Parts: sequence; structure tokens; C-alpha cells
Amino acid sequence: GDSWLTSVSLHPGAVQTDLGRYLVGEEKWSELKTKGPSGLESVLLNAASLFTKTVPEGASTQVFLAAGGEGTLKKGAFYDELKAQNLPAFAKDEYKAKLLWEKSEELAGVKFNLQP
Repeated sequence: GDSWLTSVSLHPGAVQTDLGRYLVGEEKWSELKTKGPSGLESVLLNAASLFTKTVPEGASTQVFLAAGGEGTLKKGAFYDELKAQNLPAFAKDEYKAKLLWEKSEELAGVKFNLQP
């Protein structure tokens, strides 16, 4: 491929955003925002905050990669916490990736004619 083109991937992790409204529903989310959480909800939200990132923390790797990673990006790598990660063998299995792609096309009813 083109030597100037770099493709990488990442997962930001669990980030404290308003996307939780899709888990609890718009009505409940609105209630939490206006009235505040109940006692138990407060305990659960505080406990969850121990395992989630702030928005700036969640965005840091995305911004790092979008900015070019200071010229050190590994093509095709998966990044977490600003670093390329070693993936297990099953995550690099090209045969299984092909099967997943084909099944995704089938389920979506879309066919992509991509040529290498």
C-alpha cells in the first residue's frame, strides 16, 4: 500500500459520557440529571467511576493517534493508553477475520467489492 498511509485501531475503554442514557433510557437519564441519583444509584455511580475514564482520559489515545503519534505509529497496530499492544493469536487470525467480514456482509445485506 501507500507508504504515507497509516491505519491503526483503538478502544477508548469505559468513559464517563452521556452514552449511559442508552442503557437506562432517556426518561431515567433525564431524571438522574435533574433530580440526582437515589442513595443506591449514587453508590453504584461512585463505584463505577472507579473503573471509568474521564472524557479527556478517554480521548487521549484517539487524539494522540489522530495527531500522528509523534511519528512513531505502527501500521495496523491496536493501541491502548498511547501504546501499541501485543494481541493474542486469535485477534490476528486472517481466516477468521475473513469469515467475520463475510458474515457481517450477509447479516447487513451489503456486499463490499474490495480488491487488495
